[in-house]
Amino acid sequence: MRKMLLLFAALALVMSLGLGVAGCADEEQDQEDGLPSMVVIATTGLGSSAHGWSSVLGDAFTAETGVKVRLLPQSTDIARYTVLKDGDADLICASGVNGWAPTMGILEFEEWGPQPIYIVWQGSVLATGLAVRGDSDIYTGADLPGRTISNVPGMPSINLGRDHHLRTLGLTADDMVLVDFPSYPSVMEGLKLGTVEVIGAVSCTSSGMYDVASAPCGLRWIEMPHDNEEAWTAASKIAPYVPNVVTKAAGIDPETDEPKELAGILNNTYCYGTELVSEELAYQWAKTIHTRLEDYQDRHPSLPGFTLEQALSFKYSPYPYHPGTIKYFKEIGAWTDQHQEWQDRILTEMEERLAS
Repeated sequence: MRKMLLLFAALALVMSLGLGVAGCADEEQDQEDGLPSMVVIATTGLGSSAHGWSSVLGDAFTAETGVKVRLLPQSTDIARYTVLKDGDADLICASGVNGWAPTMGILEFEEWGPQPIYIVWQGSVLATGLAVRGDSDIYTGADLPGRTISNVPGMPSINLGRDHHLRTLGLTADDMVLVDFPSYPSVMEGLKLGTVEVIGAVSCTSSGMYDVASAPCGLRWIEMPHDNEEAWTAASKIAPYVPNVVTKAAGIDPETDEPKELAGILNNTYCYGTELVSEELAYQWAKTIHTRLEDYQDRHPSLPGFTLEQALSFKYSPYPYHPGTIKYFKEIGAWTDQHQEWQDRILTEMEERLAS
């Protein structure tokens, strides 16, 4: 019996050593390929537009590479960029304003100082605006002073958008009464429940806003007239939004409603620096989006805009591209001298901020 026990112990030891060697081999293979065994994406919470389209992109990436993707919803920008900076997440999927505060080192990120934020892919223009309940007596910007409006501590991307939209109407947050919410999804829920009168800036196509629009209270968007160039120029210094005519969204029926003059912001996938995300991961992410767009674009209203043309449109982007994405652009012959000049300028600006 004792000999049998010793034999089983020896076999168990050999098997454990074998598994250990296999595990090391897998890790070495991951390092050689430049792809992790799992890609973790930090997003806004369930119900947000970014959570929806990043989930679809994750499915496409798994189909392309075989690498599993896990979403890591976080309620604030600070939380998302903390997990990114610490290496607990590989990418962030969010709107273009999401990286503004950390890359500039302002507001909640002032103590951090400017951060090295890179784009891995630039997608569609996300429609955003200031929203009120459809049964409210708020119709235009003139009705806003003195009303309650959402505020999310630790989430400057939402608050900057709100301040931008108010500025296009000649207002500031000081003209309103701020109501704090713990997360982005809770802002939309707060509007539906009537705990706040105005919310912003929120995606016009997020599932949370469709939920408000389908509720008995209904949904209304406060237009931001595009002909006030002075107001829009001033607002552009607050956050990188652009005028956007919206024809279809939550609360906007293209068959019965007139187009609304609202705002737009680019949807992006970001990474922190270039050391935590390999060139191969960025390359494969870019390749997946470019080559599989037709397979998944119908699964979310934001995804048809994730085109190569949009990815190479740098007019409104303050972030440089990751070298892995540039490698893919060069491989398919899409990267031009003009793109490189833009990349060099944006990199110089970022390096100057990081050195200050």
